[in-house]
Amino acid sequence: EMWSGSMLSPAIVSNRTRNSVIASTIAS
Repeated sequence: EMWSGSMLSPAIVSNRTRNSVIASTIAS
C-alpha cells in the first residue's frame, strides 16, 4: 500500500499541474 500511495500521489500532482497548464493556455 505504501508503494501504491507513493506512485499515486505524484500522479495526482502531475494531473493537477497539467490541468493548470491547460487552463492557462485556454485562458490566454
